[in-house]
Amino acid sequence: MPGDLHTHTTYSDGSTPVAKLPFLARCAGMTHLAISDHDSIQSVRYAYAHPVQDGVRLIPAAELTGYDYERQHRVHLLAFWPDPESPALRRHCDLMRQRRNECCLQSAREIEAIYPQFRTEQALEYTKDSGVLYKSGIMQALQQLGLCDGIYTGLYHELFGWEPRGKCLHSPTYPPVREVLATAKAAGAVVVFAHPTVYKSMPLLRELVAEGAIDGIEVHHPRNSPEDMAECAELCKKHDLIVTGGSDFHGANHGKPHPVGACVTEDDQIVCDCLLAPRCAHRAVVALSLEVAGDGDGPTPGEAPAGARAPRSGTGSPAAPGGSGGGTGADGFALPRAGAAGPCRLSGHRHAGRGVAGAGLAGCRFIGAGQAVL
Repeated sequence: MPGDLHTHTTYSDGSTPVAKLPFLARCAGMTHLAISDHDSIQSVRYAYAHPVQDGVRLIPAAELTGYDYERQHRVHLLAFWPDPESPALRRHCDLMRQRRNECCLQSAREIEAIYPQFRTEQALEYTKDSGVLYKSGIMQALQQLGLCDGIYTGLYHELFGWEPRGKCLHSPTYPPVREVLATAKAAGAVVVFAHPTVYKSMPLLRELVAEGAIDGIEVHHPRNSPEDMAECAELCKKHDLIVTGGSDFHGANHGKPHPVGACVTEDDQIVCDCLLAPRCAHRAVVALSLEVAGDGDGPTPGEAPAGARAPRSGTGSPAAPGGSGGGTGADGFALPRAGAAGPCRLSGHRHAGRGVAGAGLAGCRFIGAGQAVL
């Protein structure tokens, strides 16, 4: 069954509490769900702490924000399986929390002067889970006062629009996109370029693909254009990249409704997403996600696939809490079971949706002959 690998909760600018999202995913027929809140470690920690909820496997994720200063637009990168204790990732999230709060608190003070019935404290009620004041939180407070009939309506554009610029808009300074890429990689994340149509990011995307800087592209997204989707799919096929899909669910905080499961990631791509996280500190959680992805014949933690190369002594990812750092065991990261028909799941042919195979695993460019499985 598929998964929705792009959703938001009250840990950032969504309206739905995190504990309710797995139920929505199950109702939509999802087996996997990535809760990918903006520049937040909270969603990552939640998924590691709740690897299975309501029968749905949770994939730790965050949507990191950067800026393309050459072309003057924001960039979103989905980081899957990051280490929440990574110093670089923690610095990024702390910095973005501070900058967002400074900007939105300034906006709220200006809105108090426009609408005497509005108080900043009313908007801060919507920050209890995230610790961050977003523009959507301010709009929720204004809606409760009867000043607008939705979050992203005319009043939002009057206050916070880009073109023309809203009269109360204050934008945080975002780090350069390549700096954010380095942060995600330092955290051991699988990095997927999010919704390239939204910020007109195709020129940048082509550059990053040519540089080998990303692991995948969010091809299936409600706001991607058909033209961009077609080109992104071709780029993934040509460069052996993961094809992901996600609804970008925000609950009620959205201009147009996109329910959980509106766009999905297929089984074989979820398997690849898991396998490209060799530095993940929580290997047992990764193995658990593999159990129900793909053909449903995945490994159990600690089980070595037939014919697969054993980890080198002393190599591997940092240990999960209570686990050991390298080798095999209950917390071991295992590859999909070998022996099924078809080419290697980690090769370019995998993107056509073909089966798992033992042949070719050691020669795949993502693992490489002679490298440790971990």
